[in-house]
Amino acid sequence: MFGSRQNWRSHTRLDELLKLSGHLAHGGKLLACTLALAGVLFFAGSSSASLAQDAGLRELYGGLLEVELPTDYEEMRITEMERTFPSLPLPDYVYSDRIRTNLVAISIINNPNPDVDLLTYTATWARSLESQLEGFSWVQRKVARIEGRPWIVWQYRAVTPDLTEGTTTSETIMFMSILSKDVMVMVLGHAPQIFFNKNINLYQQAVTSLNLSIDAPQLSGLQGAVR
Repeated sequence: MFGSRQNWRSHTRLDELLKLSGHLAHGGKLLACTLALAGVLFFAGSSSASLAQDAGLRELYGGLLEVELPTDYEEMRITEMERTFPSLPLPDYVYSDRIRTNLVAISIINNPNPDVDLLTYTATWARSLESQLEGFSWVQRKVARIEGRPWIVWQYRAVTPDLTEGTTTSETIMFMSILSKDVMVMVLGHAPQIFFNKNINLYQQAVTSLNLSIDAPQLSGLQGAVR
């Protein structure tokens, strides 16, 4: 499913994330973040470009993380994101094509309840997705080893609104890797179903290019990051 990459950066100073203050609270945002992305986005029904275009590295969290995305993808700004996700918590980074038919989101997420492990937390999240998204169906749920790191992979379909005030079936894939007992990283790809398969390589490349250290230090205590 995933090709090998030679430029996996295994020496990222993820420990520096521990020094950042809690300006953005991630722990309780996991469910609402995904519901916003999967159920509230208003997509136009036009084609999105696949990864045939040029790609470049984007710096996240002040350069502590990097991800490879198409060079013409735009970061959704706070004002735009507030309009797109009304009254809902936001992921840290969302990039989209210019016509907003395809997006990739990346976020560091904290466990909101230290008495519950992250696997239990994500299981509860899965049940919430099943009950709250119209026309919800699983495409796959599995654990995959990607570049030596285990990732939880979820892929599902649901009915979402579009710009014509109608609805469309969209597809979402989520990659989640647990960095410590309290912290995980999430990469999410989302598009209307008719365009989703054209973009699957883009989502996979975002995961394989993410420069997480295989031997990352424990990140428990991370509360947020300054943008």
